[in-house]
Amino acid sequence: MGEVWKAHDANLDRVVAIKMLRGALDDATARERFRREARVLSRLSHPGIATVFDFAPQEGADFLIMEYVPGGTLEARLGAGRLPLATVLDLGSAISDALENAHRHGVLHRDLKPGNVMLTDDGQPKILDFGLAVLIAGGKATGRMTHSGTIVGSLPYMAPEQLFGEADDVRTDVYALGAMLFEMVTGQRPFIKSRPEALMFAIINNAAPAARSIRPDIPDELDRLLAQCLDKDPARRPASATMVAESLRRIREGKAAATPPPPASEAIRAIAVLPLRNVSQDPAQEYFADGMTEAIISDLAHIRALRVISRTSAMRYKGTGLSIPEIARELNVEAVLEGSALLVGNRVG
Repeated sequence: MGEVWKAHDANLDRVVAIKMLRGALDDATARERFRREARVLSRLSHPGIATVFDFAPQEGADFLIMEYVPGGTLEARLGAGRLPLATVLDLGSAISDALENAHRHGVLHRDLKPGNVMLTDDGQPKILDFGLAVLIAGGKATGRMTHSGTIVGSLPYMAPEQLFGEADDVRTDVYALGAMLFEMVTGQRPFIKSRPEALMFAIINNAAPAARSIRPDIPDELDRLLAQCLDKDPARRPASATMVAESLRRIREGKAAATPPPPASEAIRAIAVLPLRNVSQDPAQEYFADGMTEAIISDLAHIRALRVISRTSAMRYKGTGLSIPEIARELNVEAVLEGSALLVGNRVG
């Protein structure tokens, strides 16, 4: 949508960046979004956010004059692969702090991604491009640049609710932050599909893979943090970017916090039924065990308030060495049912 030029401010003898709209002089929506970016950035002052100096319409064109950030993008850095764990923790906590500052000043970014994070020559991150940002109050958006149901953002980093045009909560940015951290840790995005439609389906319906399944050397707490950030349900994600930053610092300092058990009253909204084990030693009873598994899945599927993982998705865990918590995390469920089946004459055990 825009072009960015490196320029010299003769009045103050400094290097600046000038961002201007490209081919959008007759596009009222684009120009208003550009002005909104200027207003949003003018509210923010943080070392991790690029500073805006001025907004100057001239000869029918709009210019945003802002801090010049030497270096390259996080996206370019990730082009070489995953980052060292210490770098992930340092960069991740700094980006989280900057994002929290934006939220605290009533700004929801909505387009957080590696391409919108610059890394200075000394390795410090700065968040850029608030063109899709909205203002928030009480944690909720107070104004929109798009109609409800309109998709805005960068698809690989968009939260499920964002795909429905409902990105009005700070935890939408927390999801994008989690997707970035996942890529920094593993060297790949949480969901990889060649077609946009398939990618949207995966973001909405599939659980992100456990980061430890790709990079086994990472700490358990980091694996749990990434899973929480990428949870489909915003209510189950960290409530703020500060919580993410604090968790990353604890991991860096080797002070992993114990994960508290879920409240006993917490409702089970999603369940996976693992293939029942055939304990008979009779290969012919494999069909019976699989049939019992299908019957249980079918019965549970009649409960409207419960999401039941499909047999196809559950079958791939047959005979695996993964623990129940790891399976639950990968499938994004609160409960996992496992058991065995035995047919002796007309009796089922």
